[in-house]
Amino acid sequence: MEEQCRAVFEIEDKIYRLAFLMTGSKILARELVLLTYRDAGACTTLNELFKRFRARYFSNFSIDFLSCFMATGCKREYGLQDDSSGHYYEDIKLAVLFADMFDLTYQEIAEINGADPDTMKLWLWWGRKNFFMKISKNSEEGMCAQ
Repeated sequence: MEEQCRAVFEIEDKIYRLAFLMTGSKILARELVLLTYRDAGACTTLNELFKRFRARYFSNFSIDFLSCFMATGCKREYGLQDDSSGHYYEDIKLAVLFADMFDLTYQEIAEINGADPDTMKLWLWWGRKNFFMKISKNSEEGMCAQ
């Protein structure tokens, strides 16, 4: 039991890197880590910590594009999915980061997200493909600029 609790606090640096990748800001990342660990106690499991991180991120740091779109009154249509949370892209990004940074399986990520394991398989495949294409495109643009 002590080792499990120690493991939760030993990955704080990784949680900070995850928070930075999700928020894009050192200040917001630090705040997200503090919120995530604020209630972590002696019996907090890694799974509970990841669930807490996801919940804190979506409740405090994520932009709900649908609400933002509706507030602006913009007439342009964005290809938004019909999702109750409106966070497909961020959830997919978080799933890929959980898999790659913490070596979580799609079943473990599905449990954290409260989603179907088959959906997680698809999200991981699509997310990795999408992020690889973005990295490739950015590196090509950098080569052209030289």
